[in-house]
Amino acid sequence: MIKTRKIALSLTIMIFSLMSISLVSSVNITTNTIKIGDIISFGAHTWQVLDIQKGLAFIISEDILELKAYQTNNNGHTWAESSLREYLNGEFYNSNAFSNDDRLRIVQVTNVNDNNQMYEVPGGENTQDRIFLMSIAEAVLYFGDSGYLEYLVREANLMRLRDRSLMNMSHGINDRYNPNRLAIYKGIIYPPAQTVYYNWWLRSPGSNISKASLITAGGIILMSGLSIDIERCGVRPALWIYL
Repeated sequence: MIKTRKIALSLTIMIFSLMSISLVSSVNITTNTIKIGDIISFGAHTWQVLDIQKGLAFIISEDILELKAYQTNNNGHTWAESSLREYLNGEFYNSNAFSNDDRLRIVQVTNVNDNNQMYEVPGGENTQDRIFLMSIAEAVLYFGDSGYLEYLVREANLMRLRDRSLMNMSHGINDRYNPNRLAIYKGIIYPPAQTVYYNWWLRSPGSNISKASLITAGGIILMSGLSIDIERCGVRPALWIYL
């Protein structure tokens, strides 16, 4: 069971008429039949339920669905400008991963894209997303908070006061919640008995504008991140849906 705590929904939800939403889709769930930590089917994939609030569920793909670079164009470096955001809210959203009825149940939200607190790298503009990646803060909130993020930020601020550079230092959250953050990528062929975990992207920036943060194959939140043009990093889409 995933350790979570309930929070007020801090996402600005684009209003849809509930009367116009068909409840006939590839997922047959109601508020009373699912709970946080469940694995559910929605569209063509299975999803982990991270939160339930006011008739909505926050879900993330159970496994890594594919490997993609965070940015493949020259439009910029933040989540708002990334090719991965464009792909998730365009090609992936409109693909056969979802039926028309499924798409009606996906909620458009305003994501606050915070700076990387460790390295003080700008997170960019807030975005309107239907499908997105988790942030560092969301990974801590929903998969378990050991207090280590707060400790790292405090230590980073002390180092800056001492005029010590953090730019060449790799930092991550390596704690007892690592197992909660592990994700399998099934696109690589290994012996059937072998479980293979893989890196997966977060939307938060890394230690500079050319990097994005991620979860490593060992479940560590790597705040320093990797280069945004690396193609062999996993994608775990996250979204809010109407129940």
